Amino acid sequence: MRKYIFISFPTYVFFYALLLGSLSSCVSPGSLVPTRLEVTRSSPLRPLPALHIAVTDAKAVQQLYQAAYKLPSPSLGKRQCLENTGIVYYLKFIQNTQSSEEMDLQVSGCLTLTTAQDTRQEDDQFLHLVAKVIHVDPLVPLLPVIK
Repeated sequence: MRKYIFISFPTYVFFYALLLGSLSSCVSPGSLVPTRLEVTRSSPLRPLPALHIAVTDAKAVQQLYQAAYKLPSPSLGKRQCLENTGIVYYLKFIQNTQSSEEMDLQVSGCLTLTTAQDTRQEDDQFLHLVAKVIHVDPLVPLLPVIK
C-alpha cells in the first residue's frame, strides 16, 4: 500500500518561492558583471610573502573577467609543462555581496586558468592584463641570487 503525503497549498507556495530564490542567485559562467576582484596567492614550492589584493576599478575588473572567458580551451593530448614554480593566484570576481565567481590562475608550467566549469589556456596577453590589473609585475617573482 502506498502512502501519499499531502502538502498544504501555503507550504507548497513557500517551497516554490524558496526554490526560485535560490535559482536566481546562481550565476552562469561568464554572465557575472563584477565590480570587485579579490586576489590571493599560494606558492607551495618556494616561500613568497603573503598577498591579498582588492581591486575596485570596476572597468578593469570586468575587462579581465571577459578576457578570461575569451581564452581558448587547452589543446588535447600530451603537453610539456616546463618551469612550474607552483605559484597560483586565486581570483574572486564579485558582483555584489551574494554573487561571485572564483578562478585559479597558474602562472607557470602549463599556464592554465581553472574556473568552476572548465579550464582555459592562458597566453602572454592575458597574463600581462592580469599583472596590470592587480599591480603585480612580474607574476612570477625572480629568485634571489645567493652569493
